[in-house]
Amino acid sequence: MVTKRKNKRIVREIMTMLHDQGLPLHLWVEACNTIVYVQNRSPHCILESKTPEESHFGKTPDVGHFRIFGSLVYFHETKDAQKKLELTTELVMFVGYIDTPQNYRAYMKSSRMKVVRRDVKFDKEKAIRVSLERELEIHIEDEILVPKVEEPQIDVEQPHAEVSGVETSTQAESSKEGSKRTREVDILLDDAWENVGAPSSQCRQRR
Repeated sequence: MVTKRKNKRIVREIMTMLHDQGLPLHLWVEACNTIVYVQNRSPHCILESKTPEESHFGKTPDVGHFRIFGSLVYFHETKDAQKKLELTTELVMFVGYIDTPQNYRAYMKSSRMKVVRRDVKFDKEKAIRVSLERELEIHIEDEILVPKVEEPQIDVEQPHAEVSGVETSTQAESSKEGSKRTREVDILLDDAWENVGAPSSQCRQRR
């Protein structure tokens, strides 16, 4: 079970390293070897913050030669391998380490060959710039693929308008009821005068 989880973690790290610099997938073997090389020289909590190499050999490993996987490397061609009118330097790609110090595995894109080179110069700034650009492209693609959910807009003033409408309607209804009642009172008074008679002046004076 532990081995299975370890292998899954290595596979995820291989995918990350290859896609970080836009490398071809056939370099997965070199990426796997580089991951194991770095992990053997990295501290682990089970080993009380010691590295596997330190716990095995009793010596702290040197990690000053660690570089970004897939970064561009310039190396100088020797006079024996160099021909006339050819460039004195060649641009290759860093793809791993070997046990000999200050020696690196490099991938020649033109001939698709893997070679070992020493005294090389790494273009670290360009590797960091490529990594940032790739990360930005991934974020942009995620934003395009994921649809944006628009939040419903709530009109705050709408309830006030409804309340004012209710108030005006109630006022109109109350005025209608008041006028209806006054008309009914007038009709009752007219009927009373016809049946009983209009009030005399004496009654009015007494009142």
